[in-house]
Amino acid sequence: MTTILFDGVAYGMLLFGVGLVGMGHGVYEGVDLALVTDVLPDRARHAAKDLGLLNIANTLPQVIAPLAAPAILQASRGDYTLLFAVAGAVAIVGSLFLLPLKNVR
Repeated sequence: MTTILFDGVAYGMLLFGVGLVGMGHGVYEGVDLALVTDVLPDRARHAAKDLGLLNIANTLPQVIAPLAAPAILQASRGDYTLLFAVAGAVAIVGSLFLLPLKNVR
């Protein structure tokens, strides 16, 4: 039995969507990195350290979330409601750390 995913039209649309999302993500990352390097406090002396911290800040959640998710799912007996609630709470707490930032130079 074949699924619609392997239908010629549906598979082509999947590839088109993946390409479109990839281009959008690439544009976002390029603009984000340009903005970050523009607001570094001391580019001449500490740019590598600051960009290293940025890399850790971007990578660490991708390491912690897959490690924490099974524990959260086990605590909730497989109910994803708690997992999504924790993810939402973490996102809100993360956004609170942005409140002290006033503007970009």
